[in-house]
Amino acid sequence: MTNSPFDDNSDFTGENTVWTGSGESGVVSTTSGAVRKYLPGDVVDNSYQLLKLLGRGGMGVVFSCKHLVLGKTYALKVLSGEKLTNEHWLRFQAEAKSLARLNHNGIVGIHNMGIDQGLCPYLVMDLLSGESLDVLLRKEEYLPVDLALKLFIGLADALSCAHQHGIVHRDIKPGNLMVIRDSQDAITMLKLMDFGIARLTAGDGVSQSQTATGAVFGTPFYMSPEQIEGGKVDERSDVYSFGCTLFEVLTGRPPFVGGNPFETFSQHQTMEPPRLSVIAPEAGISEGVELVVKKLLAKKAIDRYQAMSQVKRDLERLLLGRPVLEQAFQYSTVNKGTATEEVSSTTDNLKSGSAGRRNLVWVLAGSLVFSSLFALGTLLFNHKADPIRSDSEQPKTAANLPEKLQPPPPEVSDSYNPISDFASAASYDVVKDEDLVAVGATPSEIAAVHKVDWVAFGLNKSDFEKRLRDHIEAVKSTPRASVFHMRGLGKDSGFYFPEDIILCHSSIDERPVQPCVGDVKAPPNSNRRLIFGSRTKSFGCLLDPLGPEEVDSIELVFKDLDHVISVLKRWKKLRSLSFFNSISKALPGHEDYDESSPDIKHLKVVDGFTNLESLGVCGDKITVDDLLAMKILPRLKELRLKRVSNLPQLLRRLPERSSLESIWIVGCSLSDEDLKLLLKMRSLKSIRIRRSKLSTASAETFSKMPALKELWLDRPWTDAEKGRFHAAVPAARFESVTNVSYWKVFP
Repeated sequence: MTNSPFDDNSDFTGENTVWTGSGESGVVSTTSGAVRKYLPGDVVDNSYQLLKLLGRGGMGVVFSCKHLVLGKTYALKVLSGEKLTNEHWLRFQAEAKSLARLNHNGIVGIHNMGIDQGLCPYLVMDLLSGESLDVLLRKEEYLPVDLALKLFIGLADALSCAHQHGIVHRDIKPGNLMVIRDSQDAITMLKLMDFGIARLTAGDGVSQSQTATGAVFGTPFYMSPEQIEGGKVDERSDVYSFGCTLFEVLTGRPPFVGGNPFETFSQHQTMEPPRLSVIAPEAGISEGVELVVKKLLAKKAIDRYQAMSQVKRDLERLLLGRPVLEQAFQYSTVNKGTATEEVSSTTDNLKSGSAGRRNLVWVLAGSLVFSSLFALGTLLFNHKADPIRSDSEQPKTAANLPEKLQPPPPEVSDSYNPISDFASAASYDVVKDEDLVAVGATPSEIAAVHKVDWVAFGLNKSDFEKRLRDHIEAVKSTPRASVFHMRGLGKDSGFYFPEDIILCHSSIDERPVQPCVGDVKAPPNSNRRLIFGSRTKSFGCLLDPLGPEEVDSIELVFKDLDHVISVLKRWKKLRSLSFFNSISKALPGHEDYDESSPDIKHLKVVDGFTNLESLGVCGDKITVDDLLAMKILPRLKELRLKRVSNLPQLLRRLPERSSLESIWIVGCSLSDEDLKLLLKMRSLKSIRIRRSKLSTASAETFSKMPALKELWLDRPWTDAEKGRFHAAVPAARFESVTNVSYWKVFP
């Protein structure tokens, strides 16, 4: 069967419907008193000969056609020209041009557009072979979960592409999705059809009277609340319609089915969607799928996924059997002796779902969170066309499906977009491979970045704040002396952190760096190092509970440095202070996310820290003169410099003011020529240089440093080049440009 990509079988058309006709004999268009009859054999715009009528609806008719010169076949949709103003036409042209540039495998291709005889706009598109998703669902009722997830991952990617080009579909439904099969008749993907018509036909807004008569563009079963109200429609409306369509694919019916369009509209606006497992108990719907669909169908746009890239991310996690972000946030590991009967019961019920696949015991962060996210009063819809299935019916699993519906093996995309703020799941920014190459990343390191489980650190600021408040409340009933610290426990003394999020990292007695989760043992007189990252930038108050002799070394990533520095003034034991995180190695273009922004006033306070032996500074607010004027500089054994200005000038003057044993130079574009300035620092034993411009020729300079015992570089040299370099500089060691190990929010 050959279908048009714009087979508009609209379920809701009003009194202004302009397309009529009988069978496949033709269609009549009435626009402003003019009549245009389209029949097979007619030529549209002197270029396209109509071959066969494929479909018609409230917005237009679709034919297969042949280009008279090229001889290629296409699908051609002629649209109603009623109410076509010059403004509408210009907007339609702009959107069609944008659609033509999308070039996504999951979106039907557009090849041409125009206005036939000055009356009716038309689009020329790919002619697809197959059937629409609604036709498939009428035969199969619903699809197995794994197949549905795979298909909708591709659909989410296609919509994400459209949204990035500023195009909102506004009518996502099974009838606008073409099912594509391979040579073995197995379903491989869905192709998105019927873009952009609403902009042409509905204008910038609709009135309540238009809503009542059905002129609002869309289909009632899949329309978002804001679309129904005639409000502003953006990509989040597509997110909602996507959710309605996914709901139907998984259960065999849309989430809201009223007796007429007005009842359906009301349900979209006021009723919570039913649980999928209630509508289709035999379908094997996991709790993770329930959560994703619930978030897709949130009434308020702000409560939904804010981008299709986020939807794709969670669907990919479901396909791999991993918990989605909502699950990871809602459930925390049980604190021994504090779990209530209610929490234990809830955990037992969840173990059989996708959350149990990680072999962790998840509990509720609080009963209020639970009640708000899992509505206890789920609504049952006894739609006449959807009788309740008997329990004796066999679940529709991959094992007992016809071969043509067998889900293909999971092929989860590796093309994750690196997140621009490690504390925000809603903020995405593309980091190009060439940017990583420019700072020295190797192919294996670039591959590791693309494979990062971004959801593992995707907690946004408000959720993070809420989680911290939950943690504070949870430990108030414990005998601990403070929220984040345990005192008076002898050899078992140390820190206490939340158990389900990674607040920071630590190293005790120079042991390897570990995430701070739960109890972190720190015996008396041990060397205690805490490393904070971008996710805590707004939470300088985390340092308040710590006593004056409990931390030896700290790396800060906080905004409120005035408050933080006032706390550090009390820390008598502090030996090392860095204003940047040394382990996370932020992506190119985002290095400042793991930095504080100290200025001269902060430096003046730090100048009074008489026990300080190591100092890390970053950014351009501090000048060379400011740094060289510090009284403690001659006493420092280590200086860490990251993204500082006028580095050559600083390196020339440093030997006059200090006798450093260790220096870090990070993100300063250090060249072979600049490196020679270090030769005057005769006491240097340890050097760490990251994201520089050093070549293998720098070995000659390093070999002239008599005290050098340790050298760390992150250059993208070949193994042979590294071997020759090491032979010339035995102290040399090599590290990665990026290190994804420290980016996670969840253990």
